[in-house]
Amino acid sequence: MEQREAGKLGAADLQALVKHVADEALRARARRLAESKPGGDWAGVVADVLAPLKGRPLKEIKAALERARAGVVFTAHPTFALSRAMREALAVLAGGGEADLTPLAHLPDAPVTLAYEHADAAAAIARAQEALSGFNAAVFDWLEANVEGAWWRIAPAPVRLATWVGYDLDGRTDIHWAQTIRFRLIEKAAQLARYAQALAPLGKEAKALGEKLARAPARRLRRKRRCLTAISMIRRARCKPQIG
Repeated sequence: MEQREAGKLGAADLQALVKHVADEALRARARRLAESKPGGDWAGVVADVLAPLKGRPLKEIKAALERARAGVVFTAHPTFALSRAMREALAVLAGGGEADLTPLAHLPDAPVTLAYEHADAAAAIARAQEALSGFNAAVFDWLEANVEGAWWRIAPAPVRLATWVGYDLDGRTDIHWAQTIRFRLIEKAAQLARYAQALAPLGKEAKALGEKLARAPARRLRRKRRCLTAISMIRRARCKPQIG
């Protein structure tokens, strides 16, 4: 402060200092995220986690694997206090990569709309689903190698994924219930598309099912448009002034 009062430290110098401190804090956050990640691949992680179940009866293993152990809810704030570019840089750093923070400001994108929030929450869930798919594939490999009986009938559910973005009406005036329906249908269509994509390389019968699922999102979106059009007509009719 003395240097500032003496004119030896300008506003640009203070801005550079704040930027440096904020960048270092982000790098420290990335290191903490990296440290929370278990080492090795999914096969090693699964082998360690399921070791206590080795040799146990199929019924006991099924009960253990089909009970969700955690729920992950993707929220909107304070996530969007960082810009999308800054969040992507954080992910790169946490993954062991390099990211140039020099051109990035520690400010949110503007404007942060409901559609923006929902799109990023949906993208985060899609990435989490991809990770869970890798985990579940390793679980089935472990089951095949270690369990006798119909191990393929087990439906692992280690983590539940969810978001309240687009659904939380408490304290917000920019979310109408029709938007909530719209978001829900978009999510269902996206999930069906992911199922279809996953089935595509699995053979003729799976391909036929995948093609059927691929057509479903289009039908759902057409149904959604008809539904929203009907809702809009009902709202206009209710607001129409009465004559006489």
